[in-house]
Amino acid sequence: MHPKIAIVEKDRLKREYLRKRIGENGYIPICFSNEGTCLENLESVRPEAILIEPRSMEMFSVLLKAVEMISEDLPVLIIAPSHEIKQYMNSINLSSVEIVDARLERKSFYKTLKDIKAKKTENIGKGPEIIGESYAIRNIKKRIPVIGQLPEPVMIIGENGVGKELIARSINYASRHLYKKTIKIDASRITREDLEKNLFHVNKNHENSGKKFIFEGDRTILIDKLDQLDRDVQAEMLHIVECQKNNKLRIISAVSENLEEKVKSGIFRKDLYYRLGVLKLYVPPLRKRVEDISALSDFFALKFSLGQKKSYYKLPRATKDSFEQYKWPGNVTELYNIVRRIVVNGEEPAAKKHFALSKTLTKENLINHEKTIGEIYNLKQVKKYLQGSNPIHLKKISDEISVRTEKKIISYALNRTKWNRKNAAEFLCISYKALLNKIKLYALD
Repeated sequence: MHPKIAIVEKDRLKREYLRKRIGENGYIPICFSNEGTCLENLESVRPEAILIEPRSMEMFSVLLKAVEMISEDLPVLIIAPSHEIKQYMNSINLSSVEIVDARLERKSFYKTLKDIKAKKTENIGKGPEIIGESYAIRNIKKRIPVIGQLPEPVMIIGENGVGKELIARSINYASRHLYKKTIKIDASRITREDLEKNLFHVNKNHENSGKKFIFEGDRTILIDKLDQLDRDVQAEMLHIVECQKNNKLRIISAVSENLEEKVKSGIFRKDLYYRLGVLKLYVPPLRKRVEDISALSDFFALKFSLGQKKSYYKLPRATKDSFEQYKWPGNVTELYNIVRRIVVNGEEPAAKKHFALSKTLTKENLINHEKTIGEIYNLKQVKKYLQGSNPIHLKKISDEISVRTEKKIISYALNRTKWNRKNAAEFLCISYKALLNKIKLYALD
């Protein structure tokens, strides 16, 4: 039986032309009008390769990620790629993608397929994929292969949920021929006994040999939540780092942004901080790399669609726009969970409601928003009380200021939501009934 080639082409006339040329080359053409339908049927069709003329960079990257999830060995052949797509291919060194001429001559087409399979066999893989094309993420991607070949400790700094562990695993993957064994530890739970019994072999006669720790083989230690390492354990960890110089030991740690404050206050040892932070990677929060949100959303939607064996769910542009206007306090982890709720549980209406209010916080009205919030807290009134000669009735004054402040905040929320009481209640994080009672109490109707 002849092998199959999956063709993805929206235009009917182009699709018929490609069908004819593929058939003349001795393959069975299986045509799809869009990428989503192709992905849904990929496992059942099992083609030799996919042939596509990408319509956009966005859909091209989504298709490649999907193909990789379904079958790492499946080649993708592209016709007439844009300059942007060529740059993308070069930047990430795609061994499974090749450009083909639209004429699809039999000899060159067969040779291209043969070459791409040979390259794929030689390719040892690229490890965990870091999604995003912001300047910060592109810089991290460039540094990972270099850092992976260096023995110095690496410290990855960022807020919770930004993807520090993924970057640590990527560095470890780039070091895999140097450090064959990997141990991951949670610094918030580790004890001195754990270090000595479970992670390393303790030399009982280290007073004579000068070595307390003996390492068994080449290994990488991934330390999560380093900033939460107990003060007593920090001294023991320092010994490990000192022993590391003469052993094939790689230490990669993930820390929160407040570690420097802990160093200044003496909670975290300064010498250990500098020893483990020889090489540093800072991962910005998601709100500071808005350009990555769309790609991450598409990737997660694709992952959950394939995982649930559902039709590929493409997030609407309006939904992604609302994502880009949201501040994401939980970073990539929060985005991951929101997209999962939408794709797996069909909770898009709930997600839309969650982000509806954030749309108003655009750059144009952010200054006015801050000004309004500032006006709520009337500090001039407080100064009057403090400058007077009469006794200060603290409870009475606090209650009065509290009532005034609450009234102004509720008025602000109602005006902001155009008196949509349900949205105002969500914005204020109170129940709908509680809001109605306060509206009545303060005569805001």
